[in-house]
Amino acid sequence: MNTKNEWPPALRFVWLTGGIVAINEPESDLVKLNIGLKGRTLEILRIPTYPALYTALGRQGFKIIGTTFVTGADQLDEFRAPEFRAAGLNGRWSLWDTKQLWRQIVSEAAKKNEMRLMDTASRIAAGLQFSELRLYDLAMSYSRQLKAHLKDSEPKERQAFVDTFSPGVYKDIHALFWEMAVLRDVLAEFVAIFCLRRDGITTVSGLRRSLAKSESTDAEANEFMRISEKSNSGWLAVFGAYRDCFTHSAPLHQVEGVAWAVQDLLTLNNGSLVPQVYYALPQDAEELSRRRTKGPLFDSLEEMALSAARNRDRSKEPDALEYLHLCLCQFTDLSQRLIARSPIPPLPIFITAEDIIGDIKITRT
Repeated sequence: MNTKNEWPPALRFVWLTGGIVAINEPESDLVKLNIGLKGRTLEILRIPTYPALYTALGRQGFKIIGTTFVTGADQLDEFRAPEFRAAGLNGRWSLWDTKQLWRQIVSEAAKKNEMRLMDTASRIAAGLQFSELRLYDLAMSYSRQLKAHLKDSEPKERQAFVDTFSPGVYKDIHALFWEMAVLRDVLAEFVAIFCLRRDGITTVSGLRRSLAKSESTDAEANEFMRISEKSNSGWLAVFGAYRDCFTHSAPLHQVEGVAWAVQDLLTLNNGSLVPQVYYALPQDAEELSRRRTKGPLFDSLEEMALSAARNRDRSKEPDALEYLHLCLCQFTDLSQRLIARSPIPPLPIFITAEDIIGDIKITRT
């Protein structure tokens, strides 16, 4: 196969849940499945076309978090940042596209001196961008830890552990919860200002209080009420319960007394097993927060140890990376729907001679 004519000259790192990384080198139809970015190779796949990479990984049974694209030597030498794109649940780059549309709204609002829209839209675009970068940090933290943990040993069916990478993973989990909570509130502020024409609302809780006092038939406002309703476990309510728990009760690794990372195994669709890192989120964060307001969860260290040693159930205690990626996809969908409610629509950004101040300097790499 003459891949030089069919493959763009791009190095791709595809970050998968659990810390496995798929590596596709420039102009190559081979894909290495590695334990971590520079860890040992588990398997090599062959793909027929450049876009088939993601289909092939999905067919294997992997969940894709995102992809880093390296297109120049200056990116490898760390003189220019590579491009990371979070993967949508539909296999597209929904967050990247949505972020660009909000930036277009910012540009159009600036031209028309609509400062309030420009300010709110710019914060939505920034929230999407920073959340995407936080996701990148977390995916890389999983990858580094998996590689280090299996440096001199074979994967186990289930192995709980703590190492020097653990604090960094917890930090990145908390950081992504915080970043998306900021995005959540600015989306609520947009709904309040541009859908309901209500001032003084800057948070989801503020939007809910306002709607409880004065109902609305607005579709987007009612959607916010639905997804943030605790009684029906709306996804935004669950997200908020986690964020509040780790912010106000205790960090993730202490919220239930003692916690470990878990190295377990993912069964692929062909029956083979690959190792992965698992950070369990608690089953009911809101109830856990209520219990912690009354004091310690356990009466003795022995009781704490028994609780910490129990096997985790992924169906009830989701992995942090998988859960946060899902939430980011849901925030992206919410952000995308709200574009239609902007009083100024997004338009492609064109730079003319009038927009350029000073000389243009071109640096060839």
